[in-house]
Amino acid sequence: MATTGKNKVMVELYDLPITKRKDDRFGRVVTSKSLTEDDLIRTAVARRTDLNATTLKASFDILKQVAVEELCNGASVSFGLGFFMLKVNGLFIGDNAQWDSSRHSLSIRMAPSPDVRKALESTTVNVRGLAVSDTVINSVMDTTSGKENSQLTPGGGVNVKGTRIRIKGDAPKTLLKEPRSYTFEYPLTV
Repeated sequence: MATTGKNKVMVELYDLPITKRKDDRFGRVVTSKSLTEDDLIRTAVARRTDLNATTLKASFDILKQVAVEELCNGASVSFGLGFFMLKVNGLFIGDNAQWDSSRHSLSIRMAPSPDVRKALESTTVNVRGLAVSDTVINSVMDTTSGKENSQLTPGGGVNVKGTRIRIKGDAPKTLLKEPRSYTFEYPLTV
């Protein structure tokens, strides 16, 4: 894999409210652009005039279809940017447990290819600082029914978990547990 030696990414920092330290942060790479397969094909054609877009697209589509088919039949596949294999999610109870699609699922485990790992090692990282983040509501639980993220009972209470939540109204300030992550219960009229 050819890299220009000028690879750069920007990282923004976000609050990590689940730790004891109030200044713990986690980093997230800022997406510089989103590219489709067609965008990648156009770039490849521009770099190699002996290839045309139609041939590249058809070849890629055929290889991708074969890779997906083989992966879904239990093969591990080294394809493009990584090494892919199936992963089983969910707990099985007992030695003779059977597959239960309500408790089990398949997902993909991916490891980067050696070329990608090498390119990442030579990438320059610039940290932009603390990101401006909006209010985030992670969950809303109806305290009457106990159901989370699905229903609210008229006149009942609600438990909201998230970050940067502002409470307006007559709620006492003691409901705010800590400055960045709030859990509070407040009567809600629906």
